[in-house]
Formats: sequence, C-alpha cells, structure tokens
Amino acid sequence: MGVLAVILLVGFASAAVTFNSVTPSQLLLTEGAQTFDISATSTDIESVVFSFNPITITDSNGKTITFAGLTHPFGGTSAEPITFDYDVQVGFNFEFYEDYKTNLTASTGGSQIVSFTKNTEFCTYDDNEYTDLNNDLNLEIRHIKVISGFGEDYEWLPFDEVELELKIDNKNNDQKIKDISIEWGIYDKKTGEWAIDVDEEKEIDLKDGEDETIIFTFIVDDDLDEDLEDLVNGDLVLYVRATGEFKEDNTNPEYDACASDSGIVTVYEESDFVILNNIDFTELVSCGTNLQITADVWNIGDNDQEDVYVMIYNTALGINERINIGDIDAFDREKFDVLIEIPEDAEEKYYPLTFEVYDEDNDIFENDYDEDESSFTLPLQIEGSCLGSSSSVSDVTISASLESGGKAGEEMIVRATVTNIGKESGTYTIMTTGYSNWASSASVDQSTFTLAKGDSKEILVTLNVKEDVEGNKLFDIEVLTAGEIVKTQSVSVFIEKEGFSLSNLLDGNNAWLWGIGLFNVVLVIIIIIVIVKIARK
Repeated sequence: MGVLAVILLVGFASAAVTFNSVTPSQLLLTEGAQTFDISATSTDIESVVFSFNPITITDSNGKTITFAGLTHPFGGTSAEPITFDYDVQVGFNFEFYEDYKTNLTASTGGSQIVSFTKNTEFCTYDDNEYTDLNNDLNLEIRHIKVISGFGEDYEWLPFDEVELELKIDNKNNDQKIKDISIEWGIYDKKTGEWAIDVDEEKEIDLKDGEDETIIFTFIVDDDLDEDLEDLVNGDLVLYVRATGEFKEDNTNPEYDACASDSGIVTVYEESDFVILNNIDFTELVSCGTNLQITADVWNIGDNDQEDVYVMIYNTALGINERINIGDIDAFDREKFDVLIEIPEDAEEKYYPLTFEVYDEDNDIFENDYDEDESSFTLPLQIEGSCLGSSSSVSDVTISASLESGGKAGEEMIVRATVTNIGKESGTYTIMTTGYSNWASSASVDQSTFTLAKGDSKEILVTLNVKEDVEGNKLFDIEVLTAGEIVKTQSVSVFIEKEGFSLSNLLDGNNAWLWGIGLFNVVLVIIIIIVIVKIARK
C-alpha cells in the first residue's frame, strides 16, 4: 500500500503543467481586444482548465482589463502553444509605475504570473495627454552636477546641492510653442513612491526652430517626501518632462506636445560620516562684537556616533573654538549655537571661517566614496569699528598712563591720549566706566573735543579712590562719536594700601588696630615675666 501511495503521488505530481514561456513576456499597454501566447507542457494526455486570478483588473476610473480562461487538451509530452484572449477597455489608465498583473493557473497544478509593461513614460504621468505624433518637441538632460556637497554627477550624498541642465528644442519650423511647463521629480522604484514629488520649475515659450537651455538646482535634504534613511537605500530615477501647446496658424492646427527624459541616480550609503548643514551667521560683522553661529550636525552614516565635536577656526583672527556635540544616532541630527568674539584690532577684509567635524578618536570624518573630509569654509566679512581702519572718523586709538596718586583713600590722576587715525576730522566725547567697585567718582577735564585727521588730544581723568582698596584695578575709557561708542580702552592701575597716620589711628573706624596693638603689648609683658622667673631659678 505504501509503494502504491508513492506511485499515485508521483503520478499526480507528474500531471502538473509546466509553463515554458510567455509571448510577449510583458503585455503591451494597448487598448482593445488583445491576445498573448504561452508555451506549456503536460506529462499526461488530458484536458486542462486554465483560469485567471484576478479575472478583471480595474483602474481608478472604473475602466477594466478582462481575461478569458479556456480548456486545452494536451496530446503528448511536447510543449504546446496556447493563445489567451484579454480585452483592455478604451480609456483604461495605466498609471505611472503601477504594477498590473494576474496569475494564470492550470487545474492540474502549475501557475504563471502574467504582467504588463510597466508604464515609465513620464509624459503620460498624471493623466497627461498629448498629440505630438511628429515629436516636434524634444527634451534632453544635458548635465547633472553636484555643485555643493560630497557627491558628483548621478551619485549623491544627503544634503548635496544638485544642478540640473536641460535642453529643450522646438523642431517644428512653422509653429511656435507656448506655455511650455518644465516638471521634474525623483521616483523610488523600491517604495513605489516619489522621493521628490513632481514639481513645476518654470514656463517658457519657444519660437519655431529654436531651442533653450534651462538650469535649476535642488538640495537632497530632509525636506524630501522620504526619510533620509529610505532615500539612501532607494532605487531612484530622475524624471523630467516639458509639456506645451503648438499654436494654430493659417496652415497648421493646434495640438499638445510633450517630451521627457530620465536618468538613474543614486544616493549612496555611508558607514561613518557626520557633516554640517544649515550653517548660519551674519556674513558682515564689526570689530569688537560677538558673532553668533548656528548649524545642524547631521550623522548621514548608518552607524551611531559618539563624542562628536566641531572645531571653528581662523588663524588671523585668533579663532580656535571647540563645540562638543556628543552622541548622534544614524540619520539623525543635533544643533549647536555659539558666540565667537571678533578682535577689536582686526583688519577690515574677508576672512575664511573653517568648520571641521571630528569623531571620538579626534580624526576628521571622511566619506567612504572618495575620502573627502567633513570640512566647510565660508566667507566672513569684517568691517567697522576696527583699529587701523581708514574708512571713517570713528577710527581712534587710546593710550593711558598714571599721572599722580595711586594710594587708597587718595585722589588718582590718569593721563590719556586720544588719536584720530581716520581719514577725516571727527568730534569725540569721552566717558569713564567700570570703576565703581574701587573709586567713588571719576571726572574728565575735557569731555568733548574735535580732532583733525592724525591729531591727538591729551585728557586727564581724576578718580577718587576708596579706602581699604589695594592691588590692580581696572576702568574703561570710552570714546563716542554721534552718540555711539566707537572705541573702548581698558586701563589698569595699581593701588597701594592706605598708609599709617595718627589721625587714622584716632579714627573710630580703626578701633580694631588699637585692639591688635594692646594685645601685642600684653603679650610682650607676659614673655618678659616668664623670662625673669626662669632666670631667678
């Protein structure tokens, strides 16, 4: 019985139909009654029922494709051709990249997927219709270039800025084409979605026989319709199309036209790469001010990163700033916000400000593609309120020295020299600040004056030093022009502690000095008494 069961099973298995080929291998997107052929083999002489699942495919507008099953008598073991009928209803919309297919099944076993040619014709996308049978409108992708970032041409990294150059031709020598709409998008075949949704770039007109070059840019960033992680792993196609109308003239009718082009693009994957994006700061700053810088720190690799930090530097300005970022997960970001001090004596000009991103081993991140470093250099312009500048009357220098005094509780006089190093004369006002902790008051012998180009003015600053003050002390001399501070000079002075005098001792505020003196007298008397007793013994 066991042997018989095996024989029966083998017999049933051998009766299954084997599908050898489908012609055409992809059914055409053609309306009306159609046929396709299949070559199939059955090991038995028998009749086999073939059926489709689904029998009917319906589009978004209710139009259908219907398949007809049949019964086929196999006469031997050789492959036999079988013809099947199907009908595509007029107006059926083969939508862009939609997968239309059905499963053909034999009653004795065996099946075969039958599918249509996938619609990748961008001119028909979104129910676009055109009647340009002569192909009078032509569109060509001439050039793709990464103009900012780490990729190149058709191979990109996240946050690359890509430039796309198109050439559009009107090959009709009689008719003008108007309102040509330029549209583009990036389709992800893996997800079946637009990674960058279809967008209209601009509209143009073309006279008969003319052509035009269109250039535009876009950024491969996190504002796309897919997450960066999905975009990196996608199977992407860049599509571009131009649609317009050929206008009717005396001899030619009006008709619609469309032309398209496409190219395979890749957003390639990195393992360990962290970059900066959205670096933002004011490109024009004055000397002696703070420059605020903000940026996004993006981990565009598929590995999590630890202890990331950013260095900002410019040797001429003495800038060497470290910003600790910390840990960043794969395809995630952190932000930083930092203030950088601009020197007062910087030269007015453009400076390159360099940003570098470092890993936990203190190495600059490099990409896998061509070992480019994660380094960014942006221009910074410094202008205004700078020593050595020759642009305005606000350019002054200040020098100062002690004239007299320098003791606690006494009057101190500082001599200061203000020099106009600008190209024209100016009127200046002098103020003093920053002394309130150690001086009760400060005054200037001449607070307002005018200086011609290259002239200097000496002023005397008098400060009343408080008692019980000693050591190095600071105060600021400020120069103002038209109510604005154009120069601040810090001045350091040394204060000696208050000296001894009888009047000071008699001052009730010095009772603690009398206490210390009395204690010392008593201590000396005790020591003398002890020495005398020891001597007698």
